[in-house]
Amino acid sequence: MGKKVNVNIVLMVYLVMKIPLKIVSLHYYLTQTTNIMSKTTLSTIKKFIRDNKNNLYLQVRSSFNLMTDCVERVEDHLEKIDPTKIDMGIKYSLGIPGLYLVGRSRDYFSDYCDETTIGYKILNSCGSCILVTKK
Repeated sequence: MGKKVNVNIVLMVYLVMKIPLKIVSLHYYLTQTTNIMSKTTLSTIKKFIRDNKNNLYLQVRSSFNLMTDCVERVEDHLEKIDPTKIDMGIKYSLGIPGLYLVGRSRDYFSDYCDETTIGYKILNSCGSCILVTKK
């Protein structure tokens, strides 16, 4: 059986950060009580895509603009990803329109969670986006 979750820490995080208790306890359990590394890598993102390919959404928050030669904020809205277009063989986009990966450890990944979605935020020199699935 798995290790028990320290209820006091989970409740403290819930009260201070106002994050739903179910999410706090799951995150605490996965990162503190098991031997699983909590660092998000490209492999983590690929596994997330494989596990949720029929319920994936992408929200592009900023992208590189050739006219101004910089990354600019764009109108962001959640778009459903067509599961038939996903191709893990395409190195820099994984076949997902709007997702751009730089590679060579120059992509930065972080966990993302809000009231209706959960997933990962991706940031690099091409822009930033959020890859999520609905709860």
